Amino acid sequence: MLYDKKQAKLSQQRIPEKRLFLVAALGGALGSFIGMQVARHKTKHWNFLIFIPFLFVLNLVIIYPMAIFGINYWITYVIHFLIA
Repeated sequence: MLYDKKQAKLSQQRIPEKRLFLVAALGGALGSFIGMQVARHKTKHWNFLIFIPFLFVLNLVIIYPMAIFGINYWITYVIHFLIA
């Protein structure tokens, strides 16, 4: 977010919004949200205001447990959750 804000101010090539969302979806939602607040960048875009917090919750539920416990444990947990 900070880099994109700098590029915007300099009228240089920007980071596509799809890429910003991809980074957030792959585990960087918290950093994206913090970057939005610190740089005051994309804070008036409704899609960022809605989807970045949503992706953070998704990161908490899916990606972070896989990183902490391993993907095999996570898959086993999900299967047991779905069966029960």
